[in-house]
This record gives sequence, C-alpha cells and structure tokens, in this order.
Amino acid sequence: MALAVSTPLHSSDSKDASIQLWDTGSGCQVASFRGGACAPHGLCVTENLIFGLQVKQAVHVWRWTAETPEIRIPLPEKITSLTASFDGTMCFCGSESGSLLVWEVATGQLLNAVKNAHYRKVNVCRLTADESHVITASDDAVVRVWRLASLLDKALHDGRCESRFTWSDHALPVTDVFCGLGSGNARVVTASRDRTCKLYELTSGILLASVTFPTDLVCVCMDPIESMLFAGGSNGCLFKVQLQESREAHAFKEANDVKLVQSGQIPAHSKSITALCVLDDGSAVMTASEDGSCAVWECQSGQNIQTYRLADPVSNLCLAPRHLLRSTIRAPPTVIFDRQVRSSRVEEIPTVLSQAEKLQHPGTAYDEHCAQAQQVERPASHDGTVSTAEHLQEELANALHTQSLLESERHQWQQAALGLFAAAAKDVLHERDRN
Repeated sequence: MALAVSTPLHSSDSKDASIQLWDTGSGCQVASFRGGACAPHGLCVTENLIFGLQVKQAVHVWRWTAETPEIRIPLPEKITSLTASFDGTMCFCGSESGSLLVWEVATGQLLNAVKNAHYRKVNVCRLTADESHVITASDDAVVRVWRLASLLDKALHDGRCESRFTWSDHALPVTDVFCGLGSGNARVVTASRDRTCKLYELTSGILLASVTFPTDLVCVCMDPIESMLFAGGSNGCLFKVQLQESREAHAFKEANDVKLVQSGQIPAHSKSITALCVLDDGSAVMTASEDGSCAVWECQSGQNIQTYRLADPVSNLCLAPRHLLRSTIRAPPTVIFDRQVRSSRVEEIPTVLSQAEKLQHPGTAYDEHCAQAQQVERPASHDGTVSTAEHLQEELANALHTQSLLESERHQWQQAALGLFAAAAKDVLHERDRN
C-alpha cells in the first residue's frame, strides 16, 4: 500500500503533545506540536499553518517548522468548530450560540458574522473541495450550505446573508459532514444521532439517498472515487456501505438498510469512534477513538493493518501531505482576530503581501522589502493605509526592477561565455584538421 502519500495528524488531549504527526508507512511518530488539547472538529491543516481550536475559547496557530504555537488568538465567544482554506488565508468558525464567523488570517479582520446561522450549537464547519461553499451542521438537526461569495460580500454583512440550501431531513443533532470531490456537482454526506446518513447533491440540493444504521453515528467519510461510505458509531463499530450496489440494495427501507449495513460492520474500538479519514489512494481507512487508539483498516477486506496506541482519547484525525514538512513557502503573517465586523475593510496591505509571497524572487532588496511589509502596523486612518500601501508597492516595483536587471546582465554573461566556448572549440577543431 502506498501509505507514504500522506501522513495522518492525530490530535489528542495529551498535555505533553496536543498534536502528534505519525507516518503511516513506518508507524513512527514524526513530530509533535505542543500547546493544549484540541476540541472535536477543531483541527485544520492548511498549506502553511495548523489551526487548533482549544477548549479554553482560543485558537492556536502553528507553523510546520515550529513545535510551539506561533500565536494564541482569543475569541469573542465560545467556538465549537473550525475550518480554514487550504492556503490559510481565511478561517471559518461555528459558535455555541449558532453563529458563523469568517476571519481573514493575514489581517485578523472579522469579515462577516452570521448571527442566526443556526438556532443551536454549530457542530461542524466544512469547505467544499473547490472552496466555493461553506457547509455548517448544528444541534438543531439542520445542515446549511453557504456561498463563500455571499459571506464575503460587504452588502450582506450584519447577519443579512442567506444560505443557498437548508437541509432539515434529520431528526436529531447532526454530528459530521463530509464533502466529496468536484466543484458544483459534488456530493455531501451527513451523519446524525438519529442513526442515519443522508447523501445530497450540491448542484441541486436534492436528497439522493438515506441509509439507516443500528446505532447513532459520530463521523462519516467516503473513499476518493465515492463508491464506499464509512461511518463511525458511538458503540465503537466501523460501518462500510457500498454506494454502487444493485437497484434492490438501494430501496432504502429500514429493514433492508440494517441488513445492508450489518454485512459491513467492523468492531473497531472498545469505545466511541471520534474521527474517520480515508487515505488518498483509497486503499485504507483510519479510525480514531475515545479509547486512545488509532487504527488503519483495509477498505475492501476490513482487515486491521496497523494500530497506534496513545495515552489519551483522540479527538481529531486528518491527513497532511508529506511535502508540507519540507515546505519553504512563506506563510502569511498571523495576527490577533478582531471581535467585531468593521465598516471599512483594509485590503491594500494584504494585497501587497500576497503579491510578495507569490513572486518568491531571491535578492537582498526583495527580502528587505518583505521584512518591512510584515512589520507595518495597520494605521487608524484610511488615508494613511493607502499612502503606506502605495509606498510599499513602489518599493516592490523597484526591487523587482533590480532583479530583472540582474537577470538580464546574467543572461548577457552567459551568452558571452557560450560565444567564447564556441570560438575556442572551433580553433581546436581547425588545429586538429591542419595536423
């Protein structure tokens, strides 16, 4: 099995190492990140950063190269779920009061706060694969789909944003949401305490299927080709459902559903399963449990491949690409998050910083400019921000111009060297012909 494609990241309640990084190929611990235990659905891995939602109403942010948190961010209210965009530019949180909060990581600005997103605690926040929609699930048994463009629209601030779809087919709190691959035609699976999984189509929002299980569910996921559905139960069992069965198997009557699920039931752990994830190659599924263990199971046969023993209950489980440990990408700066939505948005400095991060040209002038840009504090007045941004843009243009001149001069020296080499070779050949 190609387990070296990705490495799982286990978040436990251990005081010594709240987040542990394991290699599924060798079964060895690669790294650990200290700083407090992460709450359920409170661990998110991005291209540059690791976000961990702490039990004590705060978010800790780690870089891949640092063991301790780079910054500890206090929050305006108790947050119960967290997710972030893959590039780490935006952070989405669900609160205990049912609000949906959107922050810009580089500036710490609260872009939107949807106060009436749900009537009860938000259990899960998820981003679609193309990051065009945000999906939230709550204790009020409702799942809502939000357009990201609507959440970032200035005219829809102060809670005036409306969801694209509202799914209220569950009878009890929704515990987990999984979004498959694809853009608008992705499929979304939800798990609930009412012992059912619901399969939706993101394009139309219609309910495609419903599967009943013999116990209440805590987590759910699908394989990369979305042919198998895996659900973790509160009794410690892992359930596997073939989504591409015959038409008779998709009648979805209660008796047939229970029979179908029991045929793929695996007694995985002694206590409740808390998290699931499928490896990128679809060969194995990983489970985490309250009994302090994480296990790897072969998808087709259901055999146990490997088991990791931890000292404390495991609250989160997700996959992290191996190359992120050796990443040299310059991450955007992290600052304290705002507690209120401001009327005027400061966009000039983040724009300059994003351009500087993407260009990645070597050179002393460019490095000095990046250091200067990261040390600039946000001014209180809009005019001061504009003037500072214009000054930074001018400095960036000068640095890039210097780099282009150096590149041009180096190209000229290369051409001259090639000319001298060709002339010398011609003389050698001519001398050999004479002899």
